[in-house]
Amino acid sequence: IRSLAPGTRVLIVKNLAAFEQRYGSKFSSQIAGEYSGNLSNDGELITLVDATDSNILSFIYNDQSPWPEEPDGDSYTLVLINPTGQPIPEHGDPSSWRASASPGGSPGDTGSSNYNDWKIANGLPIPEIDTDPDRDGRDNLLEYFEGTNPNSSDLASGTIAIESLTLEGIANDYIVFRFRRNLTADDVSLAPQISVDLSNWLEGPANIVLHERTRISDIQENLVFRSTSPSRSESQKFGRLKLQLK
Repeated sequence: IRSLAPGTRVLIVKNLAAFEQRYGSKFSSQIAGEYSGNLSNDGELITLVDATDSNILSFIYNDQSPWPEEPDGDSYTLVLINPTGQPIPEHGDPSSWRASASPGGSPGDTGSSNYNDWKIANGLPIPEIDTDPDRDGRDNLLEYFEGTNPNSSDLASGTIAIESLTLEGIANDYIVFRFRRNLTADDVSLAPQISVDLSNWLEGPANIVLHERTRISDIQENLVFRSTSPSRSESQKFGRLKLQLK
């Protein structure tokens, strides 16, 4: 394979014979070759270069929370969320990655769900993205994002609060976002945001970072984001979670 069309994928496998014994020949056209060595389970630098030895991207990954921990020895794969999105995901940011929904991952495929397929499967009308058929206070986009049933009332799972966290041995109060996420809902972007006036909202790793994550089911995980700076008791702060269907 010497070139790739936009949005396509290739496979670089450890052992071609073993791979084809497991998956057959259906991925033959996507296999670019075999690799030697292995990636460190403790994280390391990964660099992708082009034919002229120029860097396409370079980043450091890890196997400890807030990075997904399941790929470390549990046969799950590390999946980049919405790699064709704009802006391009920050590869060194753990919130740009997730574990695969099933062991072994989805070779040659995204392994992602699709909002329109989910909508049809649940018999939702059009337009329906901001409606709430089960009247539990959570619209359909939020139900899809959280991996819950839009036709069965559920208790709200997300919270935004001031919590005491100890970082590097120092305890401080931070704005903390807690919510669950559908692992395969890669077509929904999320952005925890904070504001002091309800008009100007701040987001991104300079203001809010992923603090920890916990797998709670085959397709769901709990995410915890926190503000990068401690919250002063004398200052007024607001928080919200912005979701957008891509």
